[in-house]
Amino acid sequence: MKKLLSLFLLLLFVSCAKQPPEFVPLTLQWFEYKGDTSAFDKKNKPMAIDTSLSEKCIISMTRELMAAKQVRIYAENGMEYNVQYYGISQGGNENIVYRGSCAYSNATADYETQPMKMDKSTRKACLFTARCNSEGSIKDLEFF
Repeated sequence: MKKLLSLFLLLLFVSCAKQPPEFVPLTLQWFEYKGDTSAFDKKNKPMAIDTSLSEKCIISMTRELMAAKQVRIYAENGMEYNVQYYGISQGGNENIVYRGSCAYSNATADYETQPMKMDKSTRKACLFTARCNSEGSIKDLEFF
């Protein structure tokens, strides 16, 4: 009986252990980069972003961030990101590239004309990169 009670208490304790939340409130500020994309990678050719693709990709990117395990684990009372994006043509494929960084109130960068600095942050899940393909699917989401 003692073993059964101990097992029950252990299972109860494990099930009550703190789990990451299923939903993390996000604030996303989107910035379409209109500067020289060779600042990121000289191999990629710039591409104008179609409005319908942009809308699909922004919805997909938001969904991916909300579901990302890293965000759910390290968010305290939510996350606030500045997200810079630009279009590229890579091997005949159209992609939108995303670069995200935690938003800080003292930041004064103009992300529409200046490349976002991807400095390492003390807060985990604060920096990410991803790309969205022409079907609106997010690929290569990576946190730093």
